[in-house]
Amino acid sequence: MKYNVGQTIFAMLKKQKQVIPVLVVEELTRKRVDGESFTYTVQLPDDKNTQVQLDKLDADVFDTIDGVKESMLSSAAQTIEKIITRAEKIQSEYFSKSNDKNIAEIESENNNSMQVDLGNGVKGKVNLSNLKQRGIL
Repeated sequence: MKYNVGQTIFAMLKKQKQVIPVLVVEELTRKRVDGESFTYTVQLPDDKNTQVQLDKLDADVFDTIDGVKESMLSSAAQTIEKIITRAEKIQSEYFSKSNDKNIAEIESENNNSMQVDLGNGVKGKVNLSNLKQRGIL
């Protein structure tokens, strides 16, 4: 990417996991038979006005803060997706499908009663004739 001298760009440092604004203070253009290449020197936001070559920073570089935000959100979404996928895989390997149900599972034993799964290993028997007498069924 090409930058302008005097332009503020944003370096997302990989090891430190932080974003810093840097100022482009120098552009060197190298013209060769096979094309042009650009090298940039940037000034760090410190009291000493430290200058380093941009390609020496272990960082992803963005020309806008919105670009940084978009990259970070995309990375976070990918990480979350991996975590969720791994959890689902572990669930399917170690737990039966019957534990997946979020609502009470009703199983008819006969016409007079049924068993209701209330979750957390708790089951209850419901007498259907009592429900019919009370007008619920």
